[in-house]
Amino acid sequence: MKLRPKRKGETETIPNNRRLCKRRQNQKNYVRKIPKTGAERTRIYREKRKKDENFQIEEYQKVERERMRKLRKVQKKERDYNFELRNKYRMKEKLRKRKQRAKHKEKETEKIRKLRKVQNNERDTVDLLKEYRTKERLTKRKQRAKSKAKETESMRLSRAIMNKKLEEDRRCSSTENLMKRIKSLEFKIKVFQNSNRRLNQILDSRNTRTQRVGFQSNIENMSPSTSLLESVSTAWKKKEREG
Repeated sequence: MKLRPKRKGETETIPNNRRLCKRRQNQKNYVRKIPKTGAERTRIYREKRKKDENFQIEEYQKVERERMRKLRKVQKKERDYNFELRNKYRMKEKLRKRKQRAKHKEKETEKIRKLRKVQNNERDTVDLLKEYRTKERLTKRKQRAKSKAKETESMRLSRAIMNKKLEEDRRCSSTENLMKRIKSLEFKIKVFQNSNRRLNQILDSRNTRTQRVGFQSNIENMSPSTSLLESVSTAWKKKEREG
């Protein structure tokens, strides 16, 4: 006898038969199964298959969820581990960079100290050079002043002598130039007189007395006398005496 579970509202129960085994006796909540038609069977089968499929899907989903949960846990652990590693690496890098900077700063400070020392030494040398140059200038100025003081009197005397000599030379040169001019004028006059004589002789030979007389009178007017030369020389001598 097939049994099925009791539904709500059903009162039919299995009769208490002594022949039934203990298992059947305990199944008081079960009802006898009634044979079903083909359509009912197909429906039940489909429902059952659907349930089985849903169950399988649910099971699969559960498994998947569990797997994903575990995966997430693993990923989280990995992330945490990576984060820690990254933090450690970053910290190490920071420390390394700090040490490098400190070393670099120390080196730079050493270089700056050396440079400052050199600069200070250079400044000291420059200051010493300036002092030495100023001292030299002062000594040279003093020497120049002394030499000037010594040389002024001698220079004055020498200049006075030179000025006198120059004046004398100028006077001499001016008189010489005048004398040269006078001599050149005398020479020209002589040449002119000689030419005049020759012309007179030519005119006499040709018996042109009237022309000769007019020409001679003009020449006599043009020719300078010896008294003019004397007056020029006397005037120049007077000027020299006054000067």
